[in-house]
Amino acid sequence: MTSNAPKDGSSYGTILLATDFSGHSNAAMSCAMELAKVHGARLAFVHAVDGRSIQDVPLKLQDDIDRKLTALLDATKGSGIESIGHNAAGKPWEVIAAAQKTYDAELIIVGAKGHGTFPRLHLGSTADRVVRTSEVPVLCVHHGDEGKLFSLRTIVVAVDFSDGSCGAVEAARRLAANATWPVRIVLLHAFHIPIEYSMGVAAAIIGEDPAKVESESRAALEKIAGPLRSQGHEVDVVCREGYPASVISDVSAEEEADVIALGTHGRSGLHHVLIGSIAERVLHHASCPVLTVRHARHADSPTTPSTQAASSTVSTTDGET
Repeated sequence: MTSNAPKDGSSYGTILLATDFSGHSNAAMSCAMELAKVHGARLAFVHAVDGRSIQDVPLKLQDDIDRKLTALLDATKGSGIESIGHNAAGKPWEVIAAAQKTYDAELIIVGAKGHGTFPRLHLGSTADRVVRTSEVPVLCVHHGDEGKLFSLRTIVVAVDFSDGSCGAVEAARRLAANATWPVRIVLLHAFHIPIEYSMGVAAAIIGEDPAKVESESRAALEKIAGPLRSQGHEVDVVCREGYPASVISDVSAEEEADVIALGTHGRSGLHHVLIGSIAERVLHHASCPVLTVRHARHADSPTTPSTQAASSTVSTTDGET
């Protein structure tokens, strides 16, 4: 299907909501409807049914699923939102990926927890697999995130200068498009100079001047901020030394972020099944929705705006290798 997005690519044409009809999906539903209204987007629903085919599902369960899906479609249409949706059998992340292609969706929204027993997003969950493999940005919504996008004012974008984080900047810009009030974008770079201890004395493992790294990183952030400002966005830049996951958490709290955006590694298979340790920690502990953009390549380039020595000392938001 063709996308409803305008040619300038500023708004979303189709947003895909993956739902399991749980309470966590209700929070994602709230965010999806808020975005669809702001962007004038079509809202597509998909529900994955466990089984090799829909015919394997008992008729009573099929009826229950169809009833719940119909209720979602009616709710959106009653709010003036164009909607479409379907159920499909198979592994949830594969069903979601197929639906994204079917509806040509430019954004996937998924609840950060389904009916599992874990209190947070966990390795192997549907949300984790979607984040790790999606070809389009994914917005992970936690229970309690209802209303965050209705009052969207501030987006914190974690930037490590990799392809993934540069994509996150664009995804944040697009998320803010068409808002009826100014949305501030905070570009954040967290750098970490590893420290070794010898004879009770702390020293940087590599003799890189933190002030130099911060200065060069801030200059690079300003280059990214320039085009955004020219498009009318309010943009602030923050460069801070520290463990990236902690810095992202601290700055997001200080800035009262409504959304955090960041890039992730797109690795899969046994070699590296995590989505990136920094990104994973942010997804686990964020107090707001998290917008992720997959970095499909196995190597980050470029990694930092500083020297080769600085590149080897900066922890990136894409994860630890």
